[in-house]
Amino acid sequence: MGSFFENNPLYHGIDKIYAFHTCRCIKTMVEALNENFVPATLFNLPVNIEDEVQADYLASEFRAFREDLEEFTKEKISDETIREKIKQYNKARHYIRIQKKRWSDSFNFTVSAYHTGIFLSGY
Repeated sequence: MGSFFENNPLYHGIDKIYAFHTCRCIKTMVEALNENFVPATLFNLPVNIEDEVQADYLASEFRAFREDLEEFTKEKISDETIREKIKQYNKARHYIRIQKKRWSDSFNFTVSAYHTGIFLSGY
């Protein structure tokens, strides 16, 4: 959130944020982003799907997410589009894992260093 406050140009391209309520901190952060910087929507996801009521609630949150995204983008999102995007995302994750493995084998990177955005230029 500090990058929004400091007017970091990287964040000027963000039109909307979607987040999932995992704790009070995330909820508070999303509310602050929504009130001060960029539209943000918070969804609630059940932790454990143990009965039909929880499964129905999860399905309703996913429908609400799709509807909000369709309204925001002014485009209809089909089930087939979702399946294709999941395939693309999983393929990208596969290549990222390969690259992370190469980095860790070559440079002994730690996971925390990777996630904090430390990258070697020229590699």
